[in-house]
Amino acid sequence: MKHSLFTTLIIMALWGLYPLSPGTEDSWVKKADMPTPRYGLAASVVNGKIYAIGGRGIIPSLSVVEEYDPLTDTWTRKADMPTPRSFLGASVVDGRIYAIGGMGELATVLSTVEEYDPEKDTWTRKADMPTSRYFVSCSALDGKIYAIGGQTIDDQNNHVVFSTVEEYDPASDKWIEKADTLRARSTSSCAVDGWIYAIGGGTINMVLLDMEEYDPELDKWRGITNMPDARYSLGASVVDGKIYAVGGGNNRRIAVAIVEEYSPITGRWTIRANMPTPRMDLATSVVNGRIYAIGGTPQFPFRPLPTVEEYTPVGWSFRFSLYDKLKTTWGNVKADKN
Repeated sequence: MKHSLFTTLIIMALWGLYPLSPGTEDSWVKKADMPTPRYGLAASVVNGKIYAIGGRGIIPSLSVVEEYDPLTDTWTRKADMPTPRSFLGASVVDGRIYAIGGMGELATVLSTVEEYDPEKDTWTRKADMPTSRYFVSCSALDGKIYAIGGQTIDDQNNHVVFSTVEEYDPASDKWIEKADTLRARSTSSCAVDGWIYAIGGGTINMVLLDMEEYDPELDKWRGITNMPDARYSLGASVVDGKIYAVGGGNNRRIAVAIVEEYSPITGRWTIRANMPTPRMDLATSVVNGRIYAIGGTPQFPFRPLPTVEEYTPVGWSFRFSLYDKLKTTWGNVKADKN
């Protein structure tokens, strides 16, 4: 049987003819800065590109949308979101991004939902979320989006924190109420293997380390293993079924560089390599097994950052080393043939 040249190179690599890293360490690498420094932004991935949406910079609430391509390490400006806002939630269903809630101009708390089509670079208004809120966390699961927790400002200018969970169906453009979280909080969330996890966050006067797990079939939350370090406004992303809690702020309102990995299978947390730039109110997204930590602010008083750093989890360094070496070798072979 004849093998293609690329297949032969793979076999050679597996035989050890190409030195590969053992994949026992995780690592961070600096990437190209985001053109618009900001914190309190949202980020979502469609077709291998990351879309950084809204947030706060010098202007309190932004409508800026910028697209990041990890392959070329470049940023491209896209159509502005119709409603300027920060501390919003965002999720992807069927290749479209849904920007949900947040804080608008003049500190207005929003229920606004807008759908972004990356192929057409256009925005469309959708049905409002029933509960206006900012610091809302959104996770998509089985074609539905779950808007979790968050807070508002009442008529007496008091901050009110929610345990509210509402489910949005993009197909019908309708919202329904679901079971509240066990604790009212502004939290970070992600979905893994049919479950949703609410991680850390804060109340009005407390920074949290507790974690909750949601079963959408039973519409029920339960408390699970606490995060080792209490923090709020962190990034939460999933690689290979494991959750990575990245950065955030501690109870002194100072940003941290902490990265902790949670395995839903074992129920255990593991300390991982610190992010190079401590920050909170950042966004994280995953492309091809790598986590991108985007924007954020270092501490109070807030200062928007353009910083982008790429994280490679344990075990992925082997895969990327193999891919990079094969890609380089294949390029050299093609160059020799030409």
